[in-house]
Order: sequence, then structure tokens, then C-alpha cells
Amino acid sequence: MLQGAIIGAIVGIVMVIVQMVRMRRGADKVMAALQRGGDGARSALDAWVSPVTPGKKVSANKLVDTLERFSWLALLGDLRSLEEEGAAVDGMLSIRTQAKAHALMALLAHRDDPRDVRALEEVAETIEREGGAMLGLVKKNTRELLALAHAKLGRGLDTAARDRLVSRARQSSPASKVVLLRFATVVTRAAGHDASALEAEANTANLRLARP
Repeated sequence: MLQGAIIGAIVGIVMVIVQMVRMRRGADKVMAALQRGGDGARSALDAWVSPVTPGKKVSANKLVDTLERFSWLALLGDLRSLEEEGAAVDGMLSIRTQAKAHALMALLAHRDDPRDVRALEEVAETIEREGGAMLGLVKKNTRELLALAHAKLGRGLDTAARDRLVSRARQSSPASKVVLLRFATVVTRAAGHDASALEAEANTANLRLARP
């Protein structure tokens, strides 16, 4: 049993490393196209991770790719496509919830639109109503995103939830790391707290996207 556990742990570590390398390569392609100018960055993103379209379900093994795509759409300033693709996400409840919540978080990090908070409330209500005990972590993360989004409406800041979000950001793929840190910065500042350290960390992560 011990040998099997060790092998399983090694396989898990290898998979994480492979995923990180793949995300870094994708980021390099998008940034290279962005630096060349024109519409190449969006084309590079679409070639790397296909757009989410109505009627096409997002599978579990494509979830991380989809979250990273949504983050890149936010960073490229294509908030209209981000909103449309986030709304079009279909698939299992857990996947659909995570993808929609991430898209709305990315929108909230880059604009002030009450519709985004209301949409996130609907996502949270759905997972609470339809999700079973096995989806406890997804429920918790969605509730906490919503609590942080409410800080933009003047309802106070859940600093513990904010700190957990920042911890997740530091373990996320390159573009998602930037967007999560920007969201943490925005809600912290909206609640009247000092967000300078978070903003600096987000800016550093953003600069690292453009590494040679």
C-alpha cells in the first residue's frame, strides 16, 4: 500500500509539473503575439484554448484550460467575449460553477457592473441548491468569491476569505494568478483597506507574463 501511495504521489506531481509547463508555453505564445501587435494575441489564445460556445460542454480535464482562457480574455481587455463565454459554459454542475464563477470574478476585477455581482449570486444559489455534500469545497469557494464581490457593494471585507483567495492565486496558472490577485486588490481597496502590497504582487505577476 505504501508503495502504491508513493507512486500515486509521484504521478500527481509529474502531472502538475506538465500542466505548469503547458500553461507557461501557452502564455509565452500569447505574449509573443501581443508584443507583435495587431489581433495576433487573441488568435494565439484561440489556437491554444478554443472559445467556449453555446451547446459545447466543458469537461473536467479542460477546466483549468478554460479558467486560464477566461483570465487571458480579461487581461486582453475583451470583456464582452469573457461575459459571453462565461454565460455559455455548460457541463457538470461542479465544472459549470467553477468556470462561471471564475469568469465573473475576472469581470469584477476589471469593471464595475452590478450585473456581475447578481450573476455570481445566481451561480452561488444554484450550487447551494443543487450541489450535494461531495461538492462542499466548490460551494465554499463560490460562497467566498461572492462574499468578496459584495465588498465592492460596501458590505465589508471577509479578510480570511481574501487571504485564502490570495493563497490559491499564488498556486494558479500564470494569467489566472494575475487576475485573482487583481480581484483581491480591487475588493480590498473597495472595502477601504490598504491594497498596495496586493497591487504590487499583481503587477509583478503581470510583468512575469512578458518574460523573454
